Amino acid sequence: MKENLLNVFMYLFDHWLLPGNKTMDTKRQLQRELEGVGFEEDEIKQALDWLTGLETQQQTNNEQALQSSKAFRCFLPEEQRRINTKARGFLLSLEQTGIIDVATRETIIERLMELDTPRIGPMQCKWVTAMVMFSAQKGHDDAGQLEDLLFYEHAEEVMH
Repeated sequence: MKENLLNVFMYLFDHWLLPGNKTMDTKRQLQRELEGVGFEEDEIKQALDWLTGLETQQQTNNEQALQSSKAFRCFLPEEQRRINTKARGFLLSLEQTGIIDVATRETIIERLMELDTPRIGPMQCKWVTAMVMFSAQKGHDDAGQLEDLLFYEHAEEVMH
């Protein structure tokens, strides 16, 4: 993930997605605010496109959610090349502890694959997970736990 896109996600998380923060009436409103705090037009466009894709992917995955919560996920070769072992382990631990469900996992993986980066590590995976969960309104119940996952370096170890 380009560092600037990660910065846009961090700003969105801090100012728009946490409980008690302002709500976004329109994407145009969000675009104006991002421009106002200094993000460049191409960064904003890339982030908004990514978020639009997220909305579409969540709808698709919710419609096609697997019936069994015991389904085993085999990562495709391209997913294995781009999403490193620690990031894949992080997703597995979230699913095993019930923080995310199968449809959310699939949305996270698909959003990770849409990032403009050849290798995806745990930090990028954590931020994408936060964006997906809060976008789906699932993160509000687990805000404290998700904050721990994002901001503490060894959060994966704490979960076990």
